[in-house]
Amino acid sequence: MIPMRELMKPKDYVVRVYVLTGTKIVGKDANGKSDPYLKIKLGKKKISDLSGSKKNWDKDFPYEERYIAATNEPEFFRSYEMTCKLPGASTLDVQCWDWDAFSFDDLIGHTEIDLEDRIYSKIWKNFGTKHQTDDRLALKPAELRTLWSTTSGNPQGYLKMWVDVLTVEEAKQYVCVCVYHSLETTPRSFKITHNNLLKHTGTLVSTYRNHHPRSSS
Repeated sequence: MIPMRELMKPKDYVVRVYVLTGTKIVGKDANGKSDPYLKIKLGKKKISDLSGSKKNWDKDFPYEERYIAATNEPEFFRSYEMTCKLPGASTLDVQCWDWDAFSFDDLIGHTEIDLEDRIYSKIWKNFGTKHQTDDRLALKPAELRTLWSTTSGNPQGYLKMWVDVLTVEEAKQYVCVCVYHSLETTPRSFKITHNNLLKHTGTLVSTYRNHHPRSSS
């Protein structure tokens, strides 16, 4: 048994957030669609798909692709990385926003995940451990998270995503999962590949390789 004093001592963690797709996203525009993009918040740290100057955008991810135009079924395939101390500010807030060209952007909805509930849960920590190796992190299941808004009692859509919470040592050992959508796969499929591991279940191609997710500012 871990002593309570040791259990409550804050430790450094690396949080990786993977957002695959959105579905049934509420339309905020006159055409019944939205132009969705994402913001991630954890304590005082935040990441926005639209943060920073347009001229400084990565050429591989131009400004016009940071939001997804006119859709209720966005395909994000994006990853984000933050650091934190736990126990501490543990509420991960994943927000979906509607981009507007000539007015303020609208919050479509958000979902909150308590990271302390995850790291102190034996069930969550044991997910995928039978597949973990020296170079492959235990795979966590994708979740369909409901987006909620204070302006409505109804769901504002759903995000298919998952979260990894790693120690600093684990983050150094295991590279971030590169999630991307393959237009070459026919039929289109969801793949998670690493060495001899291969699963087919959807419309994503995800590969374990060196990858640099968007980090908090």
